[in-house]
Amino acid sequence: MAAEVSQPTHDELLEEIGTEFGVYAAIFAVAILVWELLPVLIRWLSMRGWTTAIVTVLLSVGLAVCTLVKMIIDNEFQTGWAWIGFAIALSIMLTALIRVRFRWETRHKRPAPAPSGSATPT
Repeated sequence: MAAEVSQPTHDELLEEIGTEFGVYAAIFAVAILVWELLPVLIRWLSMRGWTTAIVTVLLSVGLAVCTLVKMIIDNEFQTGWAWIGFAIALSIMLTALIRVRFRWETRHKRPAPAPSGSATPT
């Protein structure tokens, strides 16, 4: 006799999916933290380019989307902590978008060269 295999209910499936999005949000948060700390830990690494701003935006949008999906699936709209987490995710995303806009505006500007023939102290 074969044992019956029960199918998971709709609520069990949603709970499983919600847990996965929480894990994805945590992975995005750790990735953003590591990405932003790289220039501090490795002095020769420059993070001022266009591509680094785009990577930060992609990571932060992923964090905001995962946080929102987690809130919807878990029906956590009533709790204040869920809103605080979502506000933090949105603030990270908006900061990254502002950084991209700044990089876009300054993409063709070059710094002024240092004046040659400056007086040397004697």
